[in-house]
Amino acid sequence: MLIPFVLCPVVCALLYWAAYSTGLIALPSVMILTSLPVFMLQFMTTLDWKNVVFAIALLPVCWIIWYPFFKIYEKQMVEQETDDEDNKY
Repeated sequence: MLIPFVLCPVVCALLYWAAYSTGLIALPSVMILTSLPVFMLQFMTTLDWKNVVFAIALLPVCWIIWYPFFKIYEKQMVEQETDDEDNKY
């Protein structure tokens, strides 16, 4: 699980950088030092709805990165559970 944990933020940061540098989304102009949901924070720091849409668009990207690792882990846990049940009796 370390690989997607490190890879997902890097990919998201690169996509944000590309969107900022092309002018697709607005740069943050207000620094908010509190814990807010991502979508609310994106809007409040830029006052631009496009940043909220971009944050929503990154959710499938992160899902695509994490999904194969979850499936591999799930498969390992099912095999382990099956082995434990076989060894129990």
